[in-house]
Amino acid sequence: MEEPVSLRTASFGGYKKEDVLEVLDQINEIIQQLEKGYISKKLALVRVSEIKGNFRDAIFNGFVKEDVQIYLKSLAEKIKNYEEPVQEPPEIKSKFTALGLSGSGKTCFMTGMYYKMSGGIGGYTLKADDDNDVKLTRYYENIQDNSKGFDRFPDGTDQTAKYIFDLQYVYKHIADFEWTDYRGNILTEKKSGNPEEYEQLKKDIYESDMLYIFVDGAVFDETESYTENDFCEIVVDKCARYINHFISDYTKVNKQLPPIAIIVTKYDIVVQNILKMVKQPTNEAVQAKLNEIIRKSFSTLFPDTSKYGGGVGYTSMTAVIPVSLGAEISHDDYKGKLKPLNMHIPVFMGAWLALYRQLKKGDLSKELEIYTENALSMLESEIEESGISLYLDGQTSSIRRLAEGYFERSKGL
Repeated sequence: MEEPVSLRTASFGGYKKEDVLEVLDQINEIIQQLEKGYISKKLALVRVSEIKGNFRDAIFNGFVKEDVQIYLKSLAEKIKNYEEPVQEPPEIKSKFTALGLSGSGKTCFMTGMYYKMSGGIGGYTLKADDDNDVKLTRYYENIQDNSKGFDRFPDGTDQTAKYIFDLQYVYKHIADFEWTDYRGNILTEKKSGNPEEYEQLKKDIYESDMLYIFVDGAVFDETESYTENDFCEIVVDKCARYINHFISDYTKVNKQLPPIAIIVTKYDIVVQNILKMVKQPTNEAVQAKLNEIIRKSFSTLFPDTSKYGGGVGYTSMTAVIPVSLGAEISHDDYKGKLKPLNMHIPVFMGAWLALYRQLKKGDLSKELEIYTENALSMLESEIEESGISLYLDGQTSSIRRLAEGYFERSKGL
């Protein structure tokens, strides 16, 4: 007997196989009770009416019991032999690359960021592919076990890791992006290590829509003098002098600087040390001093345009983002509570810039323009409320004004 179109549509019109099977089991049970005389046809119809939508209409809209059984059997056989379509990988809208020396905290950042975002922040969630979801979930579950002390933290990256993320708002897609995390030693080994991996690193950097530079906050623990110059020397020696090489190569290829976020990890350790040098022990004073140290350490990204009037070097758009797995996580031999700080902001900033770039190209439909502008406004609010510092050629402002200036002065689009 030919299967009715309504039944076929009901069973496969957007429903998952598991949901269809569950409904079939429910209807089969109702039919069996009807056949055995346990319930009347009227009661059977009432119970079926509790089953949602097209399933009810398709099966009991003019069909007799025997026909329903045939359809159920036929549909069950189709479901049994049904093969899930091969899912194509998501179209990559943006490409982000993370750069930092070994031990700088890139892996812990990814763990804390996913911990924070997978649970949802202000309606936003981050979805990874199944394999990376399992890996990152295991990492942060281990970090949650503070009885392990320092062993709660994952080992550093010993090979290149690529993550595909889908940023969603109330489960609706906002932006896709690829995040590439390279092992720290490659920045110092260059071609003397793995030449193929090194060439791929350079290619990924050249193609990146945004670069994330990781400064190990633990280096602030490596001085006893607690002066601004000493902290700057350590940051330059442990990070900036290695990173500048790759930023310079990027400009040779692209004739511009990419948007850059300098992520200072282990901010809890940074705070402990900077508090020893500031006159006023406030959060604002500590962050202001950190910004000054980073600006001096990466002086090429924060030019003093008052000295030359601008227009000499490439336009730079840079953010300083302190992050931490918890303000007290290093206390009591690293048995403190996991309570991530600012872990979501780097992702929000990258997504905001990707959407802004897409909007300014001017090739979106009116409906998509409205949708994109709404997404920008929501992300912008989260970024501004975090209190991070953003700079365009060394001058601070809001992310929208910085982006307008950056894309106007550079080939950002």
